[in-house]
Amino acid sequence: MSGHFYILFYPRTIPILMRKILILICCISLSAQVRIGDMRSITSTLNVKDLDLAGNNVFMATGGGLVNYNSNTGDYTVYTKDHGLADTDLQTVHVGPKGLVWMGSNLGIQIWDPKAQSIRAWFQLDMEAVSGISTYNDMVYGAVKNDGEWGIMEFIHANDKIYYRDFYGRSDIQFIDEIFKDRFGRKPHFLREDFCGTAYLACEWVKHDPANRAIGVDLDPESISWGMATNAKHLSEVQAQHLTLHQGDVVDCSSDTVDVLVAFNFSYYSFKTRAELLRYFEAAHSNLKHEGLFILDIYGGPEAQELVEETTIHDGFHYLWDQDEFDPIHSRMACHIHFEGSTGERIERAFSYDWRLWTI
Repeated sequence: MSGHFYILFYPRTIPILMRKILILICCISLSAQVRIGDMRSITSTLNVKDLDLAGNNVFMATGGGLVNYNSNTGDYTVYTKDHGLADTDLQTVHVGPKGLVWMGSNLGIQIWDPKAQSIRAWFQLDMEAVSGISTYNDMVYGAVKNDGEWGIMEFIHANDKIYYRDFYGRSDIQFIDEIFKDRFGRKPHFLREDFCGTAYLACEWVKHDPANRAIGVDLDPESISWGMATNAKHLSEVQAQHLTLHQGDVVDCSSDTVDVLVAFNFSYYSFKTRAELLRYFEAAHSNLKHEGLFILDIYGGPEAQELVEETTIHDGFHYLWDQDEFDPIHSRMACHIHFEGSTGERIERAFSYDWRLWTI
């Protein structure tokens, strides 16, 4: 086959942040063995990798847990897995809103409550590393490496709970450019967006490079009309000439062959049988140039089969992802998106999806 298939893995629950340095102390080492209570040493060798201040308390991220030193009393306490920490090889520490202590490691971000002397929350979210944590306008941000990509994770306090809000990494367009150039030694300029909906990616593609052209295909005329009225209206005259939108079935809609064909947001999960999926893949292949990439996203794992409702906080409203039904025999699932206003009003099933959960 002449086309190449790339699958992007997007974390279901899926930025560089400059670390705020309050005090610059180059890698303090606390070495044993002197009297207990002397801050210059601890009974086992600990490498202090980061620290932050909260009044008279100094919190330190070490290779053996969280250390709290009180400058008034001279006392220190080491918190480890015996105290509920999920991981003790800490890389960074930050005292955030409400005095909670945020700790980053290669296993995620943990939040320690000094008053309750317990872990308040633990976010794994497929993190590979955490290099820094900071607060801005009562929002907490972590510099996180996820699937080889550095980005910013955003967290918020609401109703005395802590929520993961969003991840900001490199754009899909940058990713497409990079993998295409790595494969073929040149930049792609012609993209087709299947299941394009409001054609946001197609519009951004033609804005990205003056030489870029894009085709968008979607079955829903209402979505295409909204995209033309909203996303496409911000294009220049030349950019608008480089964009073509088709209302129709992605399987039956032939077009000029393109460098890249994408089917994002799990839209191809609407195909329920292998025969239907194969027919679409064959159609996608026929619309690719000899040097062309077909790029899909996918999600899975045990959590994808659980009946859960996850909340993401946005300004003025909450976004709720609801995995409502799952049939393990046929791998069929029903999912919904709900919205809640800041005052409690709720829009039930604003969007619903009848999918087959495809695996690799």
